[in-house]
Order: sequence, then C-alpha cells, then structure tokens
Amino acid sequence: MNHDYFPSMDTLYSETPPRPDMMTNRRETLEVKLNVLSKTLQTRIGVYQKTMTSLEDAVLEAMQPVERITTLKEYGLPYPREELINAKRDLSTMHGEIRSRDSECWKDITGLMRDILQTWEELQAAKTKEAMMHDE
Repeated sequence: MNHDYFPSMDTLYSETPPRPDMMTNRRETLEVKLNVLSKTLQTRIGVYQKTMTSLEDAVLEAMQPVERITTLKEYGLPYPREELINAKRDLSTMHGEIRSRDSECWKDITGLMRDILQTWEELQAAKTKEAMMHDE
C-alpha cells in the first residue's frame, strides 16, 4: 500500500501563512454570503407577512357564516345545523394552518439567523487575519 498521498507531519504543522490576497477574497466572499443571507431573511419575513395577511382575511371571511348562523340560533330561529358545523370546522382548519405556517416560518428564520451569526463570526475572524497580514 502506497502512503505517499497522506500529508507528512511536517506539512501538517508548517507555519506557511496564507497570502494576503487569499484573505481578502475570503473576507469579500463572507461579506457577499452575509448580504445574501440577510436578503433571504428579509424575503422570508415578507412572504410570512403576506401569507399571514391572506390567511387572516380568509379567517374573517369564514367567520361571517358562523356569526350569521349563531345569531339565528341565539334568537331561537331555525338555523342550518350542518352548515354551522362545517363553517366551524373550516374555521378551525384555518387556525391550524396559521399555527403551522407560523411554526414553519420561525423554524426557517431560526436557521437563517444561525447561519447569519456563524457567517458574521467567520467574517470577523477573516477581517482580523487580514489586518494581521497587512501589519506584517
């Protein structure tokens, strides 16, 4: 078995510093990545707000038959029992959809925030290394 493709201990622990242009490229790449993550977060929040507005409008619309039928019931007038049951079921389904979308959104946002913080830490480290390279 040929072991020439494994790095030697000397190459693993060499003190060869990275070139300054490599450090600048790393910093610039991390800045772009941070910007993309930030825009993605803003877009995700915008989509969430539009979706929630749409679902809230649908809930308000679904509440109208429930309120109408409930008013008939309260006055002792005949009311379509099956329609009331279906309307309440639809309303409950919509509330479940809102909770589901809310949970999905915050799961996405949490992941994006974790990525943003990790990238920011990497960017700060790259800036520090770059500054140290220019001081030498």
